[in-house]
Amino acid sequence: MVNDVGPTKYFPASSKEWKDSIYFFNHNNIKNLPSNHININKLLTSYFHFSLKKAFVLSKYISLKRKKKAFNKILISKAEIKHTNSKSIITVFIYNKEKLILIKKIKKIKKLIFIIINMVISYIFRLKYLQVSWNKIINKKQKNKRKIRKILVLKFVKRFGLYKYFVKRLKKLLYEHLMIIRRYKLRLNVNKYKFEEVFIYKLSTIISRYFNHGLNLTRRIEFNIINLKSIAHNTDIFTQLLKKRLIPRNAKILRNMKFMLNKAKIPILNRIKEKSRVIKSLDMNLLENKYKNLNINSIIGLDTNNLDLILKGLYSSSILFKKKRKYMNSKLIVKNNYEIYNTIFNSIKYKHMAGMRIEVKGRLTKRRRADRSLYKVLWKGGLRNIDSAYKGLSSVNFRGYRASNVEYSIITSKRSVGAFGVKGWISGKL
Repeated sequence: MVNDVGPTKYFPASSKEWKDSIYFFNHNNIKNLPSNHININKLLTSYFHFSLKKAFVLSKYISLKRKKKAFNKILISKAEIKHTNSKSIITVFIYNKEKLILIKKIKKIKKLIFIIINMVISYIFRLKYLQVSWNKIINKKQKNKRKIRKILVLKFVKRFGLYKYFVKRLKKLLYEHLMIIRRYKLRLNVNKYKFEEVFIYKLSTIISRYFNHGLNLTRRIEFNIINLKSIAHNTDIFTQLLKKRLIPRNAKILRNMKFMLNKAKIPILNRIKEKSRVIKSLDMNLLENKYKNLNINSIIGLDTNNLDLILKGLYSSSILFKKKRKYMNSKLIVKNNYEIYNTIFNSIKYKHMAGMRIEVKGRLTKRRRADRSLYKVLWKGGLRNIDSAYKGLSSVNFRGYRASNVEYSIITSKRSVGAFGVKGWISGKL
């Protein structure tokens, strides 16, 4: 008997469908979840946005309005919470823009400091050269000393005074730049400490109070913080950033929307091959089709007593995993690890970006009056699920109608004229 089993259907995480995944026999415990979720999101944003006092850093006063509109922050997505009996796991997506800006500023100031140091050294050498030449002229035994003194005053004293003045000014500049670097490094260290266990443990103790459900026991909380390389990898983050860009009265809507779309990098593929229907056939590489009986004892008894080699051989056709090779060189081990990495990475679905869509609607006119609301839409790529739409494969839907490959978010804000909203979609493909 030969098994005829197809590849397993992709089931996405439950946190992608519902932000809070929980099950209770007593339904009264679930009533507070929506309000708790809002409070936790506020707490997380305030935690990642906290900064040192202006008196401590010796910086200028910045108003609360300007702080809210600022871009040099840690941008955070909405929390995805998975509850179990003993603990709750909070996953948060983060784009650390503050760190990137501070590193750029430090590099610029370092270049300026090196230029200033070189200038100071050159002026000091010139001063020493003038002093040596001054001493040589004085030591010479000449009859007309008065004429020599006049020449010295004209030639050397002016230059000597100028060089001393330049050195003093440059030293002041150097001290100021060094103080600025110290402030930036202090801010960078604070940014780093936000992700360390000492601070996160204190945050988890505060959040655990929301999930006690009337019990005296403190609930254990685990954080899963994912640092993103681009803004376009999460809808909550890029809609939040676009909202901030549209708040000023003179903001150009389409230019800001195009800026966000350019952040999305879609791979160039052959559309005919990508959208062609899949011919269903027997895949003998699958474990269910390769062995009749899936008991470990029966699988080991067929080939060798080494389970490690059998499991590696299932997922690669390399020469490394044959029985004849007893010893492996360092180069072969590197190849082996690289193949294992590829097999794991290829098993992940929806890892490539398929498309991005942005919608903006509301009071977005430049004039200070309530004109008609504007509606702007831009997109790149597509949001369709290629597996179900073209290839003829079955796919899972969220809440009956939402596609599993699409991530969606909405955010609202206010301007001097009125309110507006931003919607964002990101779709993935194999």
